[in-house]
Amino acid sequence: MSSFDTLVSGLSDKERLEILQRMKSSSAALPLNMQLPEKLDLIDASFDIKTRLEKISFVERIMLWLKATFTNSSIEDAYNKSRVNAYAHEVEHQYLGLIDYRHKLVLDVMLNYFQELRAAAKFFEPYIAAYEKNPGAFYVLLGSIVMPGEHADIEADVDPYAYPFTEELDPDLHANLSKKLDDVLSGIPDSHRKIMYASVASVEWLRAFVRIPFERMISKFSFDDSGRKTCHFENMGKDFCDFASVMCNGKVLSTESLQTLFIFYMKYANQVSAGEGGSVLGEEDFLQAASLQMVSISTYIKTVPTRKLVCVIANNVQFVPANISGGEEWFVKYKSEWKMLFEHKWSQWMCDYEKERLKKQVAAYFGYESLPLFPYRPWSTVWEGVPFRYELSLGFAYAFYKDYFMTYMKSLKQIALAGEFAIKENRVEFTDTCNTLYHVNDDLDVLATQLSAGGEYGLLFAKYEGQDQRKSGDIKSVRECMRQIEYRTANIVKTLLGSLNSLQNLMGGILSEHITSYYGPLINLGRIQAKEGKNRQFVHSLRECRFGVDHAYDILNAVEPLELPTGFTG
Repeated sequence: MSSFDTLVSGLSDKERLEILQRMKSSSAALPLNMQLPEKLDLIDASFDIKTRLEKISFVERIMLWLKATFTNSSIEDAYNKSRVNAYAHEVEHQYLGLIDYRHKLVLDVMLNYFQELRAAAKFFEPYIAAYEKNPGAFYVLLGSIVMPGEHADIEADVDPYAYPFTEELDPDLHANLSKKLDDVLSGIPDSHRKIMYASVASVEWLRAFVRIPFERMISKFSFDDSGRKTCHFENMGKDFCDFASVMCNGKVLSTESLQTLFIFYMKYANQVSAGEGGSVLGEEDFLQAASLQMVSISTYIKTVPTRKLVCVIANNVQFVPANISGGEEWFVKYKSEWKMLFEHKWSQWMCDYEKERLKKQVAAYFGYESLPLFPYRPWSTVWEGVPFRYELSLGFAYAFYKDYFMTYMKSLKQIALAGEFAIKENRVEFTDTCNTLYHVNDDLDVLATQLSAGGEYGLLFAKYEGQDQRKSGDIKSVRECMRQIEYRTANIVKTLLGSLNSLQNLMGGILSEHITSYYGPLINLGRIQAKEGKNRQFVHSLRECRFGVDHAYDILNAVEPLELPTGFTG
């Protein structure tokens, strides 16, 4: 599975293949790449009063000195007040309805802007929440869109599956592939790095925008005597300064960034939101809605002199918007995520390599051409296949029982009926072990019936065959069903392994091939079925039983580490 497939594994193949193309065609007609003004406000970011005082005329300095003298303040304070008054006059007369400087009030036009921007923040909030879950994975997906060449090189050159399982495992293969990954990553040209940085920085800005406390700011407005909603400058306080820092550093997301946010959220939505009954927008609806919200943000940034406004509200002409950090470490996280994806694929490949080795053992010991699967696997026909943790162990256990072990049981019954154990405790353990193995066979039969077309589980899975869309209720039903099946299978396999191990020890003693202080021989082994002239055949069948039990136990033990938790989430 490619890294792209892994990142969007919550989607069907059909959805995965079509989603980017549809978004590209949909975005062509939308004004997503809007330009913000080069200077968001006519104030120098490095504004310093003392420096400015040195540049003003002699007459202006005299006027400031007089004001400072009459108001019993410093020249710097007098200059600050004069500039704040000038900004306030400009804002009041050129941008009507934002503030009432005389009464130190923020007015309802500004409240309307807050409400519009709050709507935009709420729209993007779930997409940013998904991004925050795993920024590194987001960057890899973003890279597949803005740097398709480098992405394709990694997929092609750093793939252990390019090496056949039939070859002897090269001890240096992992190191060689890891070096290839480093080479591709270090070779990303500066032009592509700049595009990635700009894209990541814009997403980080959107993250800061979403975190603006709009609700708290809006709640500070109250009706005045004229029935108009207003808020005193002092009540805005730090919240407005934080708001201004974000809006004065405004960025517009590129189409590629929006596409990545949507696709990444679709994976998150399928795993979480859909499971909670949330609704998910389609790609066209998302792009149209995102475009409208970006227009609202861009319009505010272009229309409202936020830098001057915050100087007035904070009564500080030296206010400098804090930088919105983020994006600087994109490459570190991007590289780290690729390393993790490579290690994950390497682990998968090693599992498959071990499976290939097991296939050879199964063929040699039991004559199967491949690792046998359970005859009824209804989960494999739903949503392109729901992962099941115990595919290998359940399939092998069932095949071993039906093809071999029930035959072994005939000989084991003879021991139960006529065997004389040198150690009497061995008889008790032998009887208990045989009874347990009988019950395992019954459990396998019951599970097979339930998973068949007319069984309880089979009927449930049949309802979802051929469906591409996954409804929240369906996901919950399948998740619960898989939990039950995996729980029961785990108990069957655990019980079978314990019983096979017990039978191994017992058979070693019975055949006098491995006698210990705990497991002794069968005293009358040479006399069982001797009258019928079948003792030699009987002993041979016991040796076949031990051979099969030994190798079945080894195979089931070897399969266990290959069956990692699937954690099906839908």
